Amino acid sequence: MREGVIMLAELLKKAGYRTAQVTTLADFPQAFCSHLNRGVDQHAFKEFDAMYKSSIPNLEQTQGGHVVPAPRISAQASDILDDLVKHHAGTPFSLFVHFWDPHTPYIPPESFCKFYPAARDPRDPMNHALDQLYACNIGGWFRDWGKKLDARYKDVTDPEYIISLYDGGIAYADHHVGIVLDKLEQLGLADSTVIVITSDHGETMAETNNLICGQRAMFSHVGLTDPNCSIPFIVKESDSPVLLALTLTPHCRLAFSNRS
Repeated sequence: MREGVIMLAELLKKAGYRTAQVTTLADFPQAFCSHLNRGVDQHAFKEFDAMYKSSIPNLEQTQGGHVVPAPRISAQASDILDDLVKHHAGTPFSLFVHFWDPHTPYIPPESFCKFYPAARDPRDPMNHALDQLYACNIGGWFRDWGKKLDARYKDVTDPEYIISLYDGGIAYADHHVGIVLDKLEQLGLADSTVIVITSDHGETMAETNNLICGQRAMFSHVGLTDPNCSIPFIVKESDSPVLLALTLTPHCRLAFSNRS
């Protein structure tokens, strides 16, 4: 984001809010995401690694997203909320929380992979429903994932199996969003806090109308198709139930705003 563009955190800080954020972009080059720091009083990046690696199982550090795992995001967000209450009680706050899951590649922990029928064969050689995927450039990524990243992708022929992994990613993200919401409840902030859940893009599943470089592709968020453009916008106003809910899709982002 170019200099001179005013970020939301800058506006909130000017209005007297204590601003904080936890983002999965911790491992991205700072030249790419340094604008996210504008107006932020407190943020969690790489310096938190050592603290959380000791408390998050090794499996959870690598599965479920490929930037920063959801357990670290929810743990950091919870700790920041504790800190806001302890050291900035009575000060209105804004907390931005960015989860990467669900996102390609869909690699949720096994405990969240419960959506594919046990009697079905994800590698049935007679199933050619993914031939179109493997015929395009993005299909090479899926083959590589099966060889190098996650054996669950190896020789898959059933698109419903890949969709089930995506569903597992949604459940995985939902679980960790719940951890942060529970922390708000524990701290007595839930009723006085505006909560917004949104996303930056949707995701094409097994639809075949998605064009990438002139090729029809599945399982992508490139292209202005309906699935890619459908994003959630969920708002819970303070002292009220959810006002509006749309489709749940990748790159889950939470924003909390509290003025006591």
